[in-house]
Amino acid sequence: MKYKKSFNEISLAVQFRHMAGLNSIRLAVADQLERITSLVTAGARCDVVVDNEHSARKEGVYEVSVRLHVPGQRLYVSQCTDSGATADVIYGMVYDVFDDIRRQLLKTQVRFDRQQLAMAIA
Repeated sequence: MKYKKSFNEISLAVQFRHMAGLNSIRLAVADQLERITSLVTAGARCDVVVDNEHSARKEGVYEVSVRLHVPGQRLYVSQCTDSGATADVIYGMVYDVFDDIRRQLLKTQVRFDRQQLAMAIA
């Protein structure tokens, strides 16, 4: 099941695999995306996949992955996997992957600022 929404000029798509889509998880994703909107330019796209992997060897393995496409920049990717977890752990996993994306964005911004400073001095 896919969920698409335009969120402060960032297109958000949340997909649930092998599980029912929960509005509370969608709200947690939107809340975490709101935290990074100031670091992202307009036209960005965020794809979030929440997966409950289940097979003969993997039961109760949850994975949350985020791909953030920012025009003119590199692709930002983060994922978190937890085995033997309950569905309640997904909220913490959502926080962790968006925190990792935020750190990547800040690192890129600092790198860009250093390059601009070096060019101004030279």
